[in-house]
Amino acid sequence: MQTVRIAVLADIHGNLPALEAVLDDASARGVDAWYCLGDVVGYGPDPVACLAHLRRLEAVCIQGNHEAAVLGLPTGPFNAWAEAAVLYCQQQLGSEEWDQIRAFPVQATPEPRVRLVHGSIFDRDEYLVALAQLRAARSAQEEWLVFGGHTHRGLVYDGEQVRDGELTLDLDPQRRYLVNPGSVGQPRDGDPRAAWAWVDLRSGRLELRRVPYDLEIACARFDQAGLPQRLRDRIRVGR
Repeated sequence: MQTVRIAVLADIHGNLPALEAVLDDASARGVDAWYCLGDVVGYGPDPVACLAHLRRLEAVCIQGNHEAAVLGLPTGPFNAWAEAAVLYCQQQLGSEEWDQIRAFPVQATPEPRVRLVHGSIFDRDEYLVALAQLRAARSAQEEWLVFGGHTHRGLVYDGEQVRDGELTLDLDPQRRYLVNPGSVGQPRDGDPRAAWAWVDLRSGRLELRRVPYDLEIACARFDQAGLPQRLRDRIRVGR
């Protein structure tokens, strides 16, 4: 099957209700291939179920810093809440999930003009926040589209303009774009709705989408898992 319509997900962070809402929205839009930019696990209470969904979809998944932490690989410093979630995740995973996350590459090029990274093309753990960082990353990329997550904030950068928020954009096939789909499971832009990106590679149509989901059910799962309240409270406010 030719890949035309892609769903790009990032930073699911074990938030099953958010992921399922995004999968429903994406399925309604029509999707030929699923790409995940890492951090399926960490922070949230349902890493096993989230990983199972991605296996079922045969999604192309890369390694985020939280997968690296769970695997005991070098990564940036984690605060006490994040460390507690890493330990929780390690206790939840079975052999199938361990094998799954061990197989995640650091980067991937599932299409000739598409690259998947977690932080940036330079460094899995780099937060592309400042305009100078965006310029450097976009200038160095060779592909038409580079998708990266990690900041939990959606945006599209074409070398001239940064666009964010919910949007629909017709991409120029002769330009290069850096795209962050935002976070499925823990947005940090003040909007608690789950975020993801839909792209039609043939027409060049891109959408940064937001999807509401049941926050009360999601928060109850954090409490049932015994995770730090700080992690639960962040998903309520999108910060």
